[in-house]
Amino acid sequence: MEKIFVHRAIYIGMEMEIWAKSGSEYRHSTIAGQGSKNAALPLLIASIFTARKSILKTVPVELEDVRAVVRSLEWLGATVQVKDRVLSIDASVLDRSDLPPHLSRASRYSLLFLGGLVGRFGVGRIGPPGGCQFGKERGLDFHQLVLEQFGCELRQEGEWLIGRIVEQKASEVTLPFPSVGATLQAIIFLTSSDRSGVLHNAAIEPEIIDVVEFLNKSGCDICLNENRSFTVRGYPSDGVTHTVPIDRIHIATVMAYSAISNTSSLIQWDSPIDVLCLTDTFSALGISIHTDADNHLGVSVDSKAASSRFDVVADVYPGFPTDALPLIVAATIRSDRKVRFYDKVFKGRNNYLEQFNKLGAKVTVVSDREFIVDGVSSLTSGDVSANDIRGSTSLLLAAIQTESLTRIKNARQIARGYERLPLELSNKGFNVHVKNFESNPVHLRSRILVS
Repeated sequence: MEKIFVHRAIYIGMEMEIWAKSGSEYRHSTIAGQGSKNAALPLLIASIFTARKSILKTVPVELEDVRAVVRSLEWLGATVQVKDRVLSIDASVLDRSDLPPHLSRASRYSLLFLGGLVGRFGVGRIGPPGGCQFGKERGLDFHQLVLEQFGCELRQEGEWLIGRIVEQKASEVTLPFPSVGATLQAIIFLTSSDRSGVLHNAAIEPEIIDVVEFLNKSGCDICLNENRSFTVRGYPSDGVTHTVPIDRIHIATVMAYSAISNTSSLIQWDSPIDVLCLTDTFSALGISIHTDADNHLGVSVDSKAASSRFDVVADVYPGFPTDALPLIVAATIRSDRKVRFYDKVFKGRNNYLEQFNKLGAKVTVVSDREFIVDGVSSLTSGDVSANDIRGSTSLLLAAIQTESLTRIKNARQIARGYERLPLELSNKGFNVHVKNFESNPVHLRSRILVS
């Protein structure tokens, strides 16, 4: 298999900053649950290959990444109507099979357009994907593997990655690692091209199961078998109404800043959610979650139940999410705890750690997967920055533990993943001030926050 290389793209946008420091008095807060970014993006992409009108509810429409994918849908010819957090997508007529670099660079999920476009049109091309920049293992190898083995021929011309459909090859493909992106790529390609196949060692994150549920309601027949295998059949011929689930990583973020403030929180949502993958780990910080009769999530903090030393291991689902690891790191850096962290999913997802040390934290990097945090009693202020959503968010969670103002540069990264986080932190009692979020009315309101 000839290896395809795509130029790495940096997310480009207006310079945005968040200034933050600790508060003087923290309080119980009530937070509106956020629709899952990691479910909404593949759902939006999959929706245009149903060739019918679909309706998606509780979409986190203020997220920069969601806006970017909607622009891509419209470029391809789909009609998208937005009312509150409900998106109506009509893709009965698509008049383009290319996604140019200025659109593809806005999101890592742009990769998923390739399989869908090739499946629907027989040929498609996309520019280089963007999104979070961390580590060296976010290549296209697994995407290329599933597309080529299931019958898509790929080549690269300059920045463009071009695919075309050929005779079906393998009917079963085994992933070397249960990659979320490659699993979604295989499912979208097989359904949009009306091909059958079996994907072994697939990722089974709840967001993937949600996409499968959406496609099955649309007319497909996708089954999750034992040993992490998906059997995929059928073409998504029917438009349906579907609700985006709550964002697990937003829940983890609320748990983290609840631990930092040592105060409880209530997350409002009206559908059940499995948070076991979070609670088993956050319990070491004395954090617990209960669900009330309305399916709202109550986050409670008992500092006496916290452990002084423990390990955190990020793994594929049902393990602790790799996206949540930087968040729980921030909740441990100013304490008397010693915590070992290990990421089984990504190598090198630790560029933000040196930024913690700028603030006086004590973090020792053992390898590109492992590091140790020795909690300190206080943090100093400074200027910090990261090039990914969760790394930037973890720096904000560190900043709200400093006595004087800390500046988080490149804060647009946070706007890619959170609709209201600065306001949530302000309501909790932290001092947060947002600068230059003119393009986002939710973040624009953060200008009233006191610094």
